[in-house]
Amino acid sequence: MYTLGLDIGMASVGAALLTRDKILALHVRTFDKAETEKGEPLNLVRRLARGTRRRLRRRAYRLLKLARLFKRRGLIQKAAPESFCKHGPRVWDLRAAGLDRKLEPTEWAAVLYHLCKHRGFQSTRKTEGSADKDVTAMLKEIRKNIEQLQIGYRTPGEMAVRAAKFAPAKRNKSGTYVNTFPREAIQDELTKLFLAQRSFGNSFAESDVEEKVRHWLMARRPALSGDSLKKMVGKCTFERNETRAARATFSAERFIWLSSLNNLRIFNRGKSRALTPDERNKLIDLPFEQSKLTFKQIRKQLALGEDDRFNRVIYRPGAKAPEEATFFEAKAYHERRKAYEKAGLQCFWERDCKDHVRLDVLGEELTYGKQDDEIRKKLLEHGIEPAIVEAVLEVSFEKFIQLSLKALQKITPHLLEGLRYDEAVVKAGYHHSQIAQATPRQTSIPPPDPATIRNPVVYRALNQARKLVNAIVKAYGPPAAVHIELARDLARSSDERQKIKREQDKFRKQKAEAVREFKEYFKEEPRKDNLQKYRVLSAGVLGSCRRPCHAWLSA
Repeated sequence: MYTLGLDIGMASVGAALLTRDKILALHVRTFDKAETEKGEPLNLVRRLARGTRRRLRRRAYRLLKLARLFKRRGLIQKAAPESFCKHGPRVWDLRAAGLDRKLEPTEWAAVLYHLCKHRGFQSTRKTEGSADKDVTAMLKEIRKNIEQLQIGYRTPGEMAVRAAKFAPAKRNKSGTYVNTFPREAIQDELTKLFLAQRSFGNSFAESDVEEKVRHWLMARRPALSGDSLKKMVGKCTFERNETRAARATFSAERFIWLSSLNNLRIFNRGKSRALTPDERNKLIDLPFEQSKLTFKQIRKQLALGEDDRFNRVIYRPGAKAPEEATFFEAKAYHERRKAYEKAGLQCFWERDCKDHVRLDVLGEELTYGKQDDEIRKKLLEHGIEPAIVEAVLEVSFEKFIQLSLKALQKITPHLLEGLRYDEAVVKAGYHHSQIAQATPRQTSIPPPDPATIRNPVVYRALNQARKLVNAIVKAYGPPAAVHIELARDLARSSDERQKIKREQDKFRKQKAEAVREFKEYFKEEPRKDNLQKYRVLSAGVLGSCRRPCHAWLSA
């Protein structure tokens, strides 16, 4: 019999097999991290590449269908772009000339093909550019072009030919967006060109041709949203037939807040205590009355003493205002509130902020919906006033929690009583370790469930650990006990790990500086815990003198 020890990291898994009197074996399995050098997940890189391939394939399909339409109507002899797109840069001139003269069949085909190939940007959400700097920059340039278009030009094609800003290049260069137009402007140009060509007697400008060309100009696959997106969301931990709740719902935010509040502890001279009922009542509504709640505000609200400390705050020597950190922030709640206030609907907000069902509906639909028209339709079906619907379209959410609204309705009342999460779920009739139905006994560990473990870095590390353990069990038999050390940063994002690394580097520099000062003051190397005492005393925790004496260090 042996004990198996596992050390699971981001790029390796170490294993030690120990008996009572010796090390039976040592093993290690190394593998590549499931992310790029820049910290991006590999599945993100693959997904972006796959999306690019799909976009190019769909564009080629649209243009092929358009060329076949031209051939059927007699504009061209062969459904191949090279048979009529021989005009090169002149196609821009043809787009402008088509407003003032009749175009030849190949010229007309080239113009329509060019419009459908370079059809501009189409936005489906008011929030499209809020989180993407590139989209924000593009929308800014689009607004400038629309303003210039409305002043002195009939169509984007005419503007591209005659405006001075388009003289160097008609298309965007080097990641800029100065020559971008919205798809609505291209569609308007298509309409004006067909009207002009019909007035000039172009026999290939019939209404049915216009309708079909417009179809391929505006063709777009709908975004994954609504019921299609809901099918991809995981199931609740406890209610296995229920879908997980959107994090933006009021029920979810209040659940997270109450769990955090009930886990808050106050330390004083080595003793820990939970909040009293009176203290909880003072804090329980604060996150929904102000934008965010900091530990400093909690201290002031509860009138705590100077010696009281919070279990969620790291009090490092030399740290500046550690209690300025945010304890909790109801982001989705306040984003909705700001949307109401921006639209001048404060009176509606005073009503809706007390209606938790309406807030849950708003949170769910603004998470599942990815197009304004779809969200508008869903909210109106729920009886949300049109003015409110238009106001909240400025807001968008994405994340989900592990529990469903049904489970939250059962658990939250017990959290309101002050119970911890593990106690509340038992009171609600669940068990806090209830994850899935029991499975038959197996001789090897099966692969992790991708639907449960969404983080690709964690999934790869656990899967590699599974392979190593299965190989060990096959060679040495099952262990009597297993001890696992899991890297704390395994599930953290690249940005979070970089932030922690910067903090560690900063701490290392401070420690090295403390060692240098210690040697300078006392002419000796710091021994045992003297360096720690010196750093505490130097930070002014126990005194204001900058140079501690030997008596303090020996205390």
